Amino acid sequence: LGEKERGLNPARKRRTCYVARTEDDVISSNRTLTGASGAEYNYFVVSGDEDRKPIAGNFVVVAMTDDVICSVILIGESAHLPFVATAVLPPEAVKYGATHVLYHSNPDKAAREQEVKDLIARYDPVANRPR
Repeated sequence: LGEKERGLNPARKRRTCYVARTEDDVISSNRTLTGASGAEYNYFVVSGDEDRKPIAGNFVVVAMTDDVICSVILIGESAHLPFVATAVLPPEAVKYGATHVLYHSNPDKAAREQEVKDLIARYDPVANRPR
């Protein structure tokens, strides 16, 4: 994989990480992601202990090291989030180093789709790029 695909910034030759906003974010396993519009979205790390009922919402697949998001690999939405129910990483994201799934419940399909567009515009996840 090339540097960009691995989450590296070729100009700086080191991994770009998005640090949790406060120490409480790390402790409570939530992360605030900011879209290109400046809107902030609160996501939770899937631990496998969640209610097993599938929910509607958005998901973000990331590579994390020491509670720090080092790269955003895949962003999506679904009326039936299987990752929350199973805590299984999608195979297409694993090849890019995915380690965790974050989720944000939202029953409104239009709002989910807008949030996905906003976050993709900001983070440019490798698995969302046209092939």
